Amino acid sequence: PFYQPLSQKEKARQCYEQALTLFAGDHIDEAVSLLRDALEKDALLKEAYEVLGVILSRQNQLDEAIVLMKKLADLDPDEVMA
Repeated sequence: PFYQPLSQKEKARQCYEQALTLFAGDHIDEAVSLLRDALEKDALLKEAYEVLGVILSRQNQLDEAIVLMKKLADLDPDEVMA
C-alpha cells in the first residue's frame, strides 16, 4: 500500500512537536492538552514529560510537575531536568 498509518510513537512525536509550537506562541492550555495526548500515545516520550513538567511548575501545579519529573528520572536517571 502507498499509505501507511502513523505508529502511536509517531503520533506522539507529532503531538509533542505541535505542543512546542503552541507553547512558544503562549497557547499554554492547548500545549498541555497535546503533551498529555503525546504521553497517552507513548509513555516513554521523555521530552514530553520534561516540557509538561516545566509548564505545570510554572502554573504552580507542583505536585503533578514533581510526579512527571520523577517519571522522567525513572526513564532516564542521567536526565539533567529530572
